[in-house]
Amino acid sequence: HQLSEKLLMENMMDADDDDEIVRQDATTDSATKETGMEASADGMVEDKTSASASAQQNPPFPPSLLGNASPLAKLVFSWPFSLLKIGMERPLTELDLPEILDVDTSKHQRTYFENLWEKELERSPEKPNLHRALSIDYFKSTWKVQPLLFLGNSATIIQAVALGNLIESFETGNDEGYFWAGILVACGVVVLFEHHHVFFMTWRKGMQMRISCVGAIYTKSLKLSSTHQETNSNTGRIMNLASNDVDRFLLAALFVNYIFWSPVQAIAILVVGWWIMGPAFAAGFALLFLIFMPFQFYLSNKFAFFRSKIAAITDRRVTFVSQAVHGARIMKMSGFEWRFLDRIQDIRKEEVDQIQKANRLKAANEALFFATNVVISMVVFLVHVLWFEGTLYPRDIFTVFTLVNILQLQMTKHVSLGIMGVSEAYVSIGRIQKHLESPEQHFTESTDDALGDKVAISMEDVCSQWNH
Repeated sequence: HQLSEKLLMENMMDADDDDEIVRQDATTDSATKETGMEASADGMVEDKTSASASAQQNPPFPPSLLGNASPLAKLVFSWPFSLLKIGMERPLTELDLPEILDVDTSKHQRTYFENLWEKELERSPEKPNLHRALSIDYFKSTWKVQPLLFLGNSATIIQAVALGNLIESFETGNDEGYFWAGILVACGVVVLFEHHHVFFMTWRKGMQMRISCVGAIYTKSLKLSSTHQETNSNTGRIMNLASNDVDRFLLAALFVNYIFWSPVQAIAILVVGWWIMGPAFAAGFALLFLIFMPFQFYLSNKFAFFRSKIAAITDRRVTFVSQAVHGARIMKMSGFEWRFLDRIQDIRKEEVDQIQKANRLKAANEALFFATNVVISMVVFLVHVLWFEGTLYPRDIFTVFTLVNILQLQMTKHVSLGIMGVSEAYVSIGRIQKHLESPEQHFTESTDDALGDKVAISMEDVCSQWNH
């Protein structure tokens, strides 16, 4: 009986062990399945994370607004409205900025500038002229501006005549007032579109020239020889070229066309003014060209002179500050910081003195601009009344005032800015050309076949150190 009970207990224990093993296997299988599901879920999360990371590295920018704009949107400048609308609702982020056209990218402009420089070197290897290359490229690229400027200049003169006739129609009470009012409005619309499109095209070309020069300066800097006496320690000059000199293209690109079109318009204004006021208008015109214009040419030459001096002093200052920053440890160990500070302050004082002189000339140029129309109009009216004993009519006064204002804006503002911009850009282009003509490092390529089986590096009289 005890033996049977013992066998029965052993069988029951074996059955319990088998059930436990089955339960453990089922638990293991379920755990394995759950682990597999978690692993797959983690894999999906990792895939999503990697996709989002790649999307963050290459964020999707909106397409170019200018490239996808319709002709009407380009005409009325409505293509940037979507970006401006976002800016009015919230602060703009990087992802809000649209893509730019390929022609405006730095890569395209750098390649374009390098091709221009290579063609100029092929044309004249001994005496290349970067001024010539950039000038020809500018006028070829902006030829559409010339007919627009002709239309704008013609419309302003017609507008002045229409204003005088409109004033006369108010006095006489005839029905021609509606006609002259329509001419006045139509000319205003022409001037409006001409002004904005001309400034947009020329400003964009100036930006492209600036970007191309910065890229060319950077590419040339990577090839310079660090041991040549002309390129050694020229960090300040390179920084000044890429940050200060290239900005001169913007002003020059905007107003260089007015150097030609403003005198042409001035001749047309002289003809119309002589037809309205007689020889008295020529007196004010002569005052402009005999006194005001020569003074402006004098100021323009001074602008170029001070630009050259300021650029040279800025190169010295930036180079000296760069050397002081790089050698700060040695400078402090030797106790030379106060000597360096005095020298930097002396150079900066010299630079500020030249900047103040240039600013005084700019202030005189602005004062000349605001005084020209009053002086010329007063001379025209006094000569007409006192010398020729003429009579002033409202039609003549309004027309002459408008013509003199146009003459003032063109000759004392646009021409002066054009001459100042061109003179400063001329100096900057010369400095950039000097940088492009700097000697480069010569790299020699050798292969294992040329050296034979024994390839080794042999050095003599070498002094080297770790660069921390």
